Amino acid sequence: MKNVNIFSFYGYQGVIRGPIESNNEILADKPLLEVDIDFMGAILGCESSPIELSPPAIADLFRSDYKAWGRFGYMGDILTVKMVKTGDVYTYFLDYIGRLAIIKPGLAVDLIPIIKVGFDDYYFVGIKRKYNPGQGLPALMGGFVDVNGYHLDTPIEP
Repeated sequence: MKNVNIFSFYGYQGVIRGPIESNNEILADKPLLEVDIDFMGAILGCESSPIELSPPAIADLFRSDYKAWGRFGYMGDILTVKMVKTGDVYTYFLDYIGRLAIIKPGLAVDLIPIIKVGFDDYYFVGIKRKYNPGQGLPALMGGFVDVNGYHLDTPIEP
């Protein structure tokens, strides 16, 4: 008889930070995972144990595999581990690593207004980014804000 459980972990720059539980604030503003086609369906790591391991012990099993993966997302990564119990043996498979990402639209339109004030004075009209990535830096007008759903903010929304 087989029993299968799935565990998810949050990782950042090669360090597994801990198991992901429901309503995890770390993932609140990062709804997407970028998939590496090279790793889809491939078993990245596999370990067996005669006893059932706790989530921190499972994370310890795959720390080196995650660090060796090396394709870290700047917002962090998600790792999933499947535990398969066959008889009295627990086998753990690291079956997915994906990068957390914000929505990346396929089409973008930006406007660069330049205002002439006086003979040789020009001003660039832009914005200061309110959110990451690039919070506090100047940017062109355009883009989107709401990444927690399928609704993208319009220019008239605050």
